[in-house]
Amino acid sequence: MKYILLTILILTAFPLFCFADTDITYFSSYSPTFFWETNPSYMVDGIQESYASTSIARRVQIVNNPFYLVGEGQISKVEINACGYMTGLVTGLVLTPKNGTPINIPLDPAPTCSIFYDITEGKDWTWSDLKNLYISAYPEGFGSFQMAVSWIGLQITYEGKSELIENSSTGASFYIEKNISYGDFLNVFFYPSYWSCLLLNS
Repeated sequence: MKYILLTILILTAFPLFCFADTDITYFSSYSPTFFWETNPSYMVDGIQESYASTSIARRVQIVNNPFYLVGEGQISKVEINACGYMTGLVTGLVLTPKNGTPINIPLDPAPTCSIFYDITEGKDWTWSDLKNLYISAYPEGFGSFQMAVSWIGLQITYEGKSELIENSSTGASFYIEKNISYGDFLNVFFYPSYWSCLLLNS
């Protein structure tokens, strides 16, 4: 009982603003109209050891349908990356999100995954936006080259949806994460990301 009272006191003094979470998925389908000439399905099969490839400058493949994308809560950041390699006279893989700004991603001659690039651009993203997001991918090259891509990833940072709970006996109000079990709720205040979250929102 004393731990419950302590928890309520902590929450009354420091309301819970967010539980930041990050999910990573990949684009699992491609356009029947815009695709690379060699193994285009390998770009969207989720296997990082199989590669779609092209040797044609600015040959576009459009990928869509992020795999198993479920979630709720406020989205704070949306990022994309790519895995693959490039050889020859090519400067990078250009990824352009739907209604977004092109990003030129340099890939190594040996298979590797790039860092994630922020495509949030100040937009208030919804989960519906993410489900309908598509990316066009093409090599920025000239002369003789090969561009091979096995994966285009999507990383979403969001704050889990919270509900305001009122203690009927004390009148104290506090927030509890909807998707966290009661036992986790009692322990979560000792988790470092909670305090980071408070600092970020202060």
